[in-house]
Amino acid sequence: MKTKLLALTMATLLAGCASALPEKEEMSLLNGNHTYAELDYKSDEKGLYWQADDFKTDQYQNVIIQKVNIQLSDSIKGKISPEVIAKFEADIKTSLTKKSSKLFPEDANGKKQATVDVNIIKIEDLEEDIRVMEFIPVGAVVGLVKMAAGTRDRSVRLIVDIDVNDKDDGHLLARRVFAVNNNGVLENDDSKITDKVLEKDVNKISQQGAEFILHTLYM
Repeated sequence: MKTKLLALTMATLLAGCASALPEKEEMSLLNGNHTYAELDYKSDEKGLYWQADDFKTDQYQNVIIQKVNIQLSDSIKGKISPEVIAKFEADIKTSLTKKSSKLFPEDANGKKQATVDVNIIKIEDLEEDIRVMEFIPVGAVVGLVKMAAGTRDRSVRLIVDIDVNDKDDGHLLARRVFAVNNNGVLENDDSKITDKVLEKDVNKISQQGAEFILHTLYM
């Protein structure tokens, strides 16, 4: 009986672990019927990638960070204010613009210009990833009790889609989709998603965005 209880406990806790890559259900939120391949820039920068067949590297002379859009489901709207969303969007655009201006040539008069859109297609809060101590029966039981009571730490997961488009006709040239996991940043079920919770994500998203633009347009 104890063995069964432990197995059930571990299975329940493990079910809350957040994947480092976007999952199939999350990818279904995107438009277009594209086939994606995994492309990791660093060990902590995992993501999925698609590129148009007619795209050619080095044909774009300038990159313009155009807009940042954040989509919220009804279930998450009560946890994050419009002011926090607006600041998050502005900070991502500012950070990515700054990083890209240091890496890429600027030629506003170039014949071929590309625009970049950042779309956060999902924000959710979920049970915190399992900790090592919770593989121990006592720790696992404590974790379940906290979960049932709504006092267990919670994590915030974002799914980010970065699109590179042709400025003239707007068609999609390449896309990168990745997950950002913030483990244990919320104290309980009632905690709000604040600027402080999201501030580290600004650099994570803009860094991956800059890497994506560099590898797509110039390498």
